[in-house]
Amino acid sequence: MRINAPAAALAAHEKLNDTLADYPEEPIGDIFARQVAERPDQAAIRCGEHTLTYSELNRAATQLAKALLQDGAQPGEAIAVALPRSPEMVTAALGILLCGASYLPIDLRWPERRIASLLDVAGVRRIVAAAAEPPQMFGRTVIDAAVTPISGATPDLPSVSPDAIAYILFTSGSTGQPKGVLIRHRGVARLVFACRYAPLGPDVRVLHQSPVTFDAAVFEIWAPLLRGGVCVIHPDPFVRLARLRRTVAAHRPDVVLVITALFNTIVDDAPEILDQVGTILVAGEAHSVRHTRRALLRYGPARIVNAYGPTEATVFATYHPVDELPAEASSVPIGTPIQNTRAYLFDNDRLCKPGQLGTLHLAGPGVGLGYLGLPERTAASFIEARIGTQHERLYCTGDLARLDTQGRLVFCGRHDDQVKINGYRVECSEVRHRIEEIPGVRAAHVMLYEPSLGQRALAAFIVPDCSDVSPQLVTFVRAYLKANLPAYMVPKTLSVVAELPLRESGKIDSAALLTSMGNPT
Repeated sequence: MRINAPAAALAAHEKLNDTLADYPEEPIGDIFARQVAERPDQAAIRCGEHTLTYSELNRAATQLAKALLQDGAQPGEAIAVALPRSPEMVTAALGILLCGASYLPIDLRWPERRIASLLDVAGVRRIVAAAAEPPQMFGRTVIDAAVTPISGATPDLPSVSPDAIAYILFTSGSTGQPKGVLIRHRGVARLVFACRYAPLGPDVRVLHQSPVTFDAAVFEIWAPLLRGGVCVIHPDPFVRLARLRRTVAAHRPDVVLVITALFNTIVDDAPEILDQVGTILVAGEAHSVRHTRRALLRYGPARIVNAYGPTEATVFATYHPVDELPAEASSVPIGTPIQNTRAYLFDNDRLCKPGQLGTLHLAGPGVGLGYLGLPERTAASFIEARIGTQHERLYCTGDLARLDTQGRLVFCGRHDDQVKINGYRVECSEVRHRIEEIPGVRAAHVMLYEPSLGQRALAAFIVPDCSDVSPQLVTFVRAYLKANLPAYMVPKTLSVVAELPLRESGKIDSAALLTSMGNPT
């Protein structure tokens, strides 16, 4: 694909993409090994009263890696991790990487059918879990996260390429089929070295409070461990403000990443939680200007950073330090690319000049290899293009953006119906697809709405097959969705409507549907 690049547009993008910086083009295990050698007795993980040093973490992960190899694990295969946020989960992820495999985090609270489907797609044969789990789960061998190798000769750890797959994360798919994103070791290294968006280095304390199945956890785990810092693990499975306050007060993290909805809640109900945090990264959804303005007044400049990035680009792609917010601001910019990342705006096959709306594409070593077992979707989303004299492999985000007068990217919505709920990416069409599978449902529409200021949730509107609607239809639909989708994908409200109203354009009139939500269930 050749992109038409007018001189003004090309000059603006060349300035935007001046992001080249040195980073170690090595696998995660090798980078971590250097930290072990330099600071063996320094804390690597803190979780409540529990501490693991770098040498202790390395020893436990190496034992697991050798046990996996003894069990027949092969470099390049995917191994699932069925552990919650914990020191054991971090140990498991590192051990899997050391044996040359890639880790796939799963949540045992998900519906069994969904877990089994993801394991099938990834070809998983082994699951690392807690000792209390049975010897087999979903027909796969369970390996105790605290296992030690069988006595006698143990296998050597294999060499691993920086281009090997480090992890697989599944995101929502528009056809009802989740997409497994393949991320390389070098993508993680690029994320945490020569860092522009946060001060990462020896002794930095980074809070890990995101679900392990969410890509924010990739930053929270590897940013401190690959830079000689401390991964501070919030011990509660659910984030409650009172417990989060205690964790932050006890361990005083330097960097905290919070999803926008949680950030809004903290700003409204407990802003003191973040008073002593040096860098507050806010990501996952478009910012609430109201909440950002209040936070800026309390925390001051040079502390709040708007971070943007899809899973396909290894967590973060752009950043914007929120040092001021003009009175007339209607949005918070997503800013400029992080180190070793490039961003381009295309209007069809033309590079956009400043002020022009275009589709955001990303390039650089953070861009993933594609979607597991989905060559057509990979070919559609990951493209090769020539822009001026530069040849790029690009990920098409589907997000619309423009360059403002200061050369910053401003998010302007999406082409499709993909939204984010509490940081989780959801394609409304996947949820709709599940609803329309149900007998008695003729059509459905799923959309985002705000049940209260700064909060986001899904609403589903169901058109039944006939006018004689069973009073149990909504109950059945909710039960079906809970059995087949993670909780964050189940709509907060379900409403039965006679029809889906249309606008003059032929598109569904979402505003009219929201108005009709008088008695949602």
